[in-house]
Amino acid sequence: MMKKIKTFKAFESNYIHDLFKDSHAALNKSKLIPIKKVLDKKGFPTQQNIKDITDFVNLDPNYIYFDPNNSLYPYIYWKDFIYIEFFGFLSLEAAKMMMVDKRLEYQETHINKYLSEKDYESIFRLADKKIVIPMYIETYNDIPDDQKYEVFIELYMRSEFGFEMFDSDFLDKVFATRFKSSDWKKRMDKLHKIIKPDENGYIMAYRGEGVAEDILSWTLDKKIAKFFANRFGNNGRVIHDKVKVEYIMDYLTDRSESELLVKNPN
Repeated sequence: MMKKIKTFKAFESNYIHDLFKDSHAALNKSKLIPIKKVLDKKGFPTQQNIKDITDFVNLDPNYIYFDPNNSLYPYIYWKDFIYIEFFGFLSLEAAKMMMVDKRLEYQETHINKYLSEKDYESIFRLADKKIVIPMYIETYNDIPDDQKYEVFIELYMRSEFGFEMFDSDFLDKVFATRFKSSDWKKRMDKLHKIIKPDENGYIMAYRGEGVAEDILSWTLDKKIAKFFANRFGNNGRVIHDKVKVEYIMDYLTDRSESELLVKNPN
């Protein structure tokens, strides 16, 4: 009996995690299927469905995709920073119900305004969390140098998954821009006031190993690590390690997590 209960709990944990990931995971455009490749196939929208939607609202069908990894929102429109999801089936009724015309107008108006002002911090605050990581990588060279790092921190705090898209060289480049941020300096000043490194310059930090995919985040708070270790009913573990202060890239407290971004924990 106990074995069955554990099996059910494991299934439930994985199910909740998968649903959460469907709703929050960063998108990899290479894994999306252009809608034109599946039109009129069994179980997929028809050409008439697409025509009805594009007659209703000015969506370029070249930017409509099928996401095989998302059971809740399998159809999306993604063009640059414009992102719209369709719940369930792709149809005119769904487009009207979800007010796609209004959402498109709102996004285009604001994003075009921010682009004209080169206000990338506002663009990334407005953009859907599923596209902020790939769009940051794609537009990195266009972002003004004095905004690069805080835009990264904004998308980092909003994102749950997708950090594997950042390779080591790219992260090195991003972290090198932190010195241009006055907010970063204030955060690090705050950290240095509360930590007491040992004689070799190390402090103790914690992280929860459960279903998390982010390898940068550590915390000063063991309770926070325990929360992430056991999130979604997962039976994870809390690990601890000595972190050299010079490897701490940032200290984030906006989520009350006493979070450390550590480029190299050893």
